[in-house]
Formats: sequence, C-alpha cells, structure tokens
Amino acid sequence: MPFYSYSIAVGSSVALASLSNIEDVLLPYTRPLRIAPRSMIPDMYPVRTTLGSGRVRGDGSVQAAWEFTGINKAAVDYLYTYLWSAGTVVSTAVTIYTRQHELDQYVRANAYAVLPVPGQDIEYLRQGVFRMVIRFNDLVTL
Repeated sequence: MPFYSYSIAVGSSVALASLSNIEDVLLPYTRPLRIAPRSMIPDMYPVRTTLGSGRVRGDGSVQAAWEFTGINKAAVDYLYTYLWSAGTVVSTAVTIYTRQHELDQYVRANAYAVLPVPGQDIEYLRQGVFRMVIRFNDLVTL
C-alpha cells in the first residue's frame, strides 16, 4: 500500500480514479522498497536557458517538482520510457495529483513533465543509485 498520494498519468484531464500512484508504478523496479517523491516548494525564479550566443533567456517558472532520492537505474529508465519516450521528447502533457504546499493539501492538475537535464535534474550518487527531479511546468489545477 502506498505511503503517499502522488499520482500521475500521461495525457491531459485524466480522471482522478485513473491516475496511477507513482510508488505502485515504480514498485516492480524498486522492489522491495517503495520510492516516493518529495514534493518541493518551487523556485519562483524563471527557468534560464543559455543560448549559443551566450545570451540567457527566461523560459517561465517551474510550478511543481518531484524529487526522488535513492532511485535505481531501472526505475529511472522506466520513467524515461513512460514519460518521455526514452528521451525522444523534451516535455510531455501529464495529469498529476500532487501536494500543494501553500494550502497543505493535494490537488489534481494538468502540467508538462520536463525531461531531466543531466547534472542538474539527474545526478549519479553511487552504485547505480540516482537523485532525480521531475519538473512540472504550466500547472493548471482541475
């Protein structure tokens, strides 16, 4: 049985009953452990992209993020395949059920899951274990 209520499904406006709990989704890859994300209070500064010319462009703000600490390579590979088609797309429309910190409650929302940037959002810790952050942009509560 999951410890937390963080849930996700690919696609927009997916019904709450159809969302899959992220702990259950990852359990076949992390067994016997249940890996739950930590919902992070987002950094309200814009996401910055450095262009080839050296100019920095602001790309809006991250509105929600899930951090997995101690997630193994098999689970990371599964998330890459499930959410980003093995890295062939950089953002995917998803429906999430996540914690809203300012109200201290869970909300269902449409968002775009952004492909993790190596060295920034995904980091190798040791012996096949990673720290991974999934950022969600353009959050719209349902």
